[in-house]
Amino acid sequence: MTTKEIQKLDYVREGVRYTIHVEEVEGSVMWGTWNCRDCGVGGASGRRSNTIDEAVDSAKSDLERHHTTNHKV
Repeated sequence: MTTKEIQKLDYVREGVRYTIHVEEVEGSVMWGTWNCRDCGVGGASGRRSNTIDEAVDSAKSDLERHHTTNHKV
């Protein structure tokens, strides 16, 4: 199976920089991944998505948990 990046978004939350990627596998299955550019950690949403917006929302939800745990003062 071939995976390709179909969207890349830079996202800033309270001064912390993130990148959200939407990736697609053959057959229109998408998911969101994210990278915290400040601490070098990343993750992938466990939820498959049917639209780009769903994939972005899923990745944002995961990175919000990371942000709250690691960057909130």
